[in-house]
Amino acid sequence: MSDGASLNIPADAALGAILGDEDPEQLSDEEFEASVREADTDRLIYLSIKWQEEREAPDYYEKILERTKESGMSESYGLTGDVLARGILEMYEKYPETQELPEEHLYTGDYKVHLNTTIVDVFKQVYDEDSPYRKYAFSGCSGFQWGWAVNAARHILKLGSLPNPALFTVSIPNE
Repeated sequence: MSDGASLNIPADAALGAILGDEDPEQLSDEEFEASVREADTDRLIYLSIKWQEEREAPDYYEKILERTKESGMSESYGLTGDVLARGILEMYEKYPETQELPEEHLYTGDYKVHLNTTIVDVFKQVYDEDSPYRKYAFSGCSGFQWGWAVNAARHILKLGSLPNPALFTVSIPNE
């Protein structure tokens, strides 16, 4: 199962499709790359701060459900994916050796023996705790958003997709 990044499907639309939306938005290559390269970190910071303030309200969950019903998926979900993908893309471009980390070392727990690092560890070294990539995107992202963001950056650089840690495929042996 694809997380949609290699098909130019934004993170929020891809998750919507996985959850049953029939016609996810698909961007052109140029639109997809622009949505990542021009991801608005200031808007994400604003939405994150607003979300933190709203969480204190007694009717917070009712508001979230209402907003989700009105617009499908929260604006911040897709924007978090784009901002995170922008950070990963910039890291890949600045440190090309990170592009070569094999998939089995990106998402499994036995990587320390092999590489003594993961893309997550490198990402944390490249961006300090106060950077908007870590403070507002990475710290609050879901497993699906992280996998989508890695694949979005890889798709833009034509590196090929990796398995998204939030998705799995069930198969029957010998069939």
